[in-house]
Amino acid sequence: MGAIGKMISDLVQNGGQAANKMTNALKTLGDGNMHDGIKRIADYCTKTGIEEGFKAGSKSGTVKGVIIGTLATSAALFIGNEIRVAIKKNKENKAIKAEGEAIIKVLEEVAVISECGEFERHKHKIITERCILTPSTEADFDDLTPLLTSEKVRKYLGGVRPLESSLNDWRKSLQATNEYLFTVRLHELNTTIGLVIIAPHHNPIDMEISFLFLPEHWGNGYAGEAVKELFNFCKNDLKLKRVVSETQAANIRSRQMLERLGYVTEGEMERFGEKQCLYVYDLRL
Repeated sequence: MGAIGKMISDLVQNGGQAANKMTNALKTLGDGNMHDGIKRIADYCTKTGIEEGFKAGSKSGTVKGVIIGTLATSAALFIGNEIRVAIKKNKENKAIKAEGEAIIKVLEEVAVISECGEFERHKHKIITERCILTPSTEADFDDLTPLLTSEKVRKYLGGVRPLESSLNDWRKSLQATNEYLFTVRLHELNTTIGLVIIAPHHNPIDMEISFLFLPEHWGNGYAGEAVKELFNFCKNDLKLKRVVSETQAANIRSRQMLERLGYVTEGEMERFGEKQCLYVYDLRL
């Protein structure tokens, strides 16, 4: 069966209730035989270079254990996203493209992953008046590269970081069970304009909302529009009572936006060598 095939099999056998869905998916892919389905995915991973990434992910714990240890969530997330990236990279190879699309279709049909390639826990799509916020996937990285490498965007975030480091952090966040990344696009043009994130704050008690938007779209109210809808997601889906946002004291534009949204300051501190302001939004209001 091979190393990756055994890894998939182990995750299915040791998984929880959700693993039943992946078992059904594997049987469908293997024409009734789960092990043939495992081999089919393993062969595709080997052909497209996903195998090494899967092995590395397992060793670092991003596949096993991070999301309750079930293949239906953790491995399907990783494989689903990676297959989509492989399809994009091999779009000229009709056989690889067709096989990848066939695997994705089966995973979608049994609800192992959603239509946007994310795992079930985080398939929530948020629609605002002018924007669509969809759960981020690794396939979004190319569209978001200008955002992550912009000196203006990174001015109060420690400056521009090497692209490889940004990609590694991006992958870790996508795998995390307690981080929610949404890629923001405009309704009409389907243009990627930003990224909003819900993740644990530096203190372990609170969840923090962060936002990054391309400079050419600043001043149009898109960030505020997106964050307002995140309040509803945090309250209704995550069952939070409050959220925080932290920004450098020197970042006047960001502070003004938070205050317009109804955030109140809870304190100031020095972090990363700069004075920071901590803002709190009470979701019970």
